Amino acid sequence: WAETAPEDRHFLLPSLQETVELAGMAEADVRALLGEPDFASNDTQMSYIVDSDWLDYIVLEFKMENGIVISEETKIQS
Repeated sequence: WAETAPEDRHFLLPSLQETVELAGMAEADVRALLGEPDFASNDTQMSYIVDSDWLDYIVLEFKMENGIVISEETKIQS
């Protein structure tokens, strides 16, 4: 994942979501699996680019509580 160009990660996303239970993972384990996030606004949210177009990014966004992933969502980020 980390070695894949961000705009090509969408090819890997379905397999990742089908084979790994991301909710409930420790933030450190997510970082070990996916590398450093492309965006991290604070200790409760981090995102990885999975595709991009001219103006926007499609990201895999993780929301965390006490260092544990409580949700993950694919969304558009400008």
